[in-house]
Amino acid sequence: MDRSDLYPEPPHLSAGLYAEYGERALFSRVCVALIAAGAEPTGVIGVAPRAQGFKMVSDLGADYQELGLKPDRLLAIASDADPGQRAIRMGFRRKPSGLIVVGYDFADRDDDHAVSLLTAAESLGVPQELQSGAELRRARKRGGDFVDLVRRIIENADPLYGEIGVEISTPTPHTLMKDTETVLPGDLFVSDRLLADAPAVRSGLLACFSEGAVSSWENGLHLSCWGMLNDRGVTIPESMGVPRRAARLLSRALAHRR
Repeated sequence: MDRSDLYPEPPHLSAGLYAEYGERALFSRVCVALIAAGAEPTGVIGVAPRAQGFKMVSDLGADYQELGLKPDRLLAIASDADPGQRAIRMGFRRKPSGLIVVGYDFADRDDDHAVSLLTAAESLGVPQELQSGAELRRARKRGGDFVDLVRRIIENADPLYGEIGVEISTPTPHTLMKDTETVLPGDLFVSDRLLADAPAVRSGLLACFSEGAVSSWENGLHLSCWGMLNDRGVTIPESMGVPRRAARLLSRALAHRR
């Protein structure tokens, strides 16, 4: 077993997805969607006892173990079919991203976690002003490939909302609704069903990201604030305060569902 099969090289290009139907079911759907998109399990999985709760994976301490297992056993745990253990991290490899690890973001209180996908950011983690034209093109290509993969996963796993960026952690609904200082520094995905009962939020998000790029995906909107992750190559200036405004709008949409 190689521990590097669960630890992409930092900094991380990541996506966090949150679903109202439960974190374990979402973890399973993300793994299934990754395999359908051509990813192969590395053979290494991080597990913990089924009943053990946590905010961060590090909270699990000695209850967290990393195991090298055969494919049928890996997939049984990832699909939440094992009576004693649950999946906490699982490694995959897929071209061109390389190592991709499915895991959990931080969750406050007893909220379900957002399920995360992590891969090496490579040149996406380097300030753009320090890169040559060729390096920027490679970075944009890596970002576009990852966004396309996340889109395919979202269309299969159907989360409520999600976020894509470098070194991000996607907040849970409870965090978004209790903390007015929460920010969403990455690109945002918001499902059609979340916006269905909140037309004012939809129009607010479109206005918020009007200087960026907005795409209609199969089951929601992809709202991009960073040119490395959108086809237009446009980045919204930090001075426009999009991360905090987006968090407040998403919080309003979630409040409509309560």
